Amino acid sequence: MLPAVVLPIVSPAITAEFAPGRIDHHGVIIILTLAMAWAGVEAVRRPGFALLCGLLAATALAIATESLPSIAAAILAFGLLFVADARQGASMRRFGLAFAGGAAGHLMLFRPPGRWLEAACDVLSPVYVAVALAVAAAFVLASLLPGRHGWQRLASLAGLGGAGMALVAWTWPGCLAGPYGGLDPWLQVNWMANIVEAKPWSASVADLPAYGLGVGVPVLLASLVTLYLAARRGPDRRQWAVLATFLLAAGLVMLVQVRGARLAIMPAMPAAAWLILAARQAYLDRPRPAAIAGLVGSWLAFSGAILGLLVAALVNLAPGVASDGGQARASTLACLRPAAFADLAKLAPARIMAAIDLGAHLLLYTHHDVVAAPYHRNQQGVRDAFAFFNDPLKVVRPMLAGRGITMVVICPAMAELDGLPSRADDSFASLYAKGEVPAWLDVISAPDSMLTVYAVLPQ
Repeated sequence: MLPAVVLPIVSPAITAEFAPGRIDHHGVIIILTLAMAWAGVEAVRRPGFALLCGLLAATALAIATESLPSIAAAILAFGLLFVADARQGASMRRFGLAFAGGAAGHLMLFRPPGRWLEAACDVLSPVYVAVALAVAAAFVLASLLPGRHGWQRLASLAGLGGAGMALVAWTWPGCLAGPYGGLDPWLQVNWMANIVEAKPWSASVADLPAYGLGVGVPVLLASLVTLYLAARRGPDRRQWAVLATFLLAAGLVMLVQVRGARLAIMPAMPAAAWLILAARQAYLDRPRPAAIAGLVGSWLAFSGAILGLLVAALVNLAPGVASDGGQARASTLACLRPAAFADLAKLAPARIMAAIDLGAHLLLYTHHDVVAAPYHRNQQGVRDAFAFFNDPLKVVRPMLAGRGITMVVICPAMAELDGLPSRADDSFASLYAKGEVPAWLDVISAPDSMLTVYAVLPQ
């Protein structure tokens, strides 16, 4: 129990999402992913848990499409269990029916009746309910069809599931591009692709080695351990195989987008505990230096925060090996603390143009209105924020007037101040790089303020 209690609280991917006062869907999805994995493991021996797993999957889907990899892992796990053993058909049916019923129920709770049939790719909608219904139909029919051999059961699942997914794709082809398929292509290239947590794990290791290795090493090592345990002969190999399915799904997401690590850390904990106990037993059997190193190393490999500190120390000993991304991130976070907004909150309500990542915090800590915040459905607001920092002033000035903007707020550490490669020579970003600002902006913040506030002078 000790590793299970200690290791999650020394993982930066977990602690960041459960900071006191933080209200976000990520923490809920982390808990639901762990609960799905647990219910899926239990369902191997107790089929009733398949119902719970299906309901948890539907609930996770209702909260965020971020849960799709975990839901896909659950679907895959129950399908492969049935392929390996026809007696698992009852569990597979229960999961499929609970998932479909739960998804439909959540849709009815989420929207008024008049919007039940309104399609969307980035939120619970008929698109995802149709996927859940297709899964349920494939699981029920496959479990009832004759199939003495595993390849026959696999073929029936593949045929039925493929037909169901093809029908969904034919009905809503736009969603084949994913939850962000409807996002402005310009924003996909210039905004979404540059979000730190949306970059590949390899890029995170290069830019923020302490964080990248701190969250990545535990996931990768745990994946190897679960695969080893799933391949061994033993009564619990199928349970380890189910856990491996969840862990590998989240791990693959992490490799593509580092934010996937937060869904992988908790399913990694059983593997971490197994490896630590194995190392401890080896130490107790023969307490020699190699065994001591193995025990200490097993703890360290899964202690993400401590591992990150060690990596940071090594990087500091070799300047220039990594970028200064860690320092830039620390400066950016300082701009997001409540104290940074104290003086701004005392000013009369205004409409503010600000860096995109400041938007949500301005709404929370002040009574001002903002143009943009990091929400992908606010596409025009995000485009206008980019325009303010990168477009010629002759374009920017009328846009500010049209929106009724009376203040501009910037954090010098945020990426918007660097501008895009294509920024205009007389854009705000270009002028700021030279230590200048447009003549119609007047600084009204204190010199030592984390945020620089400008009043927009009348035309």
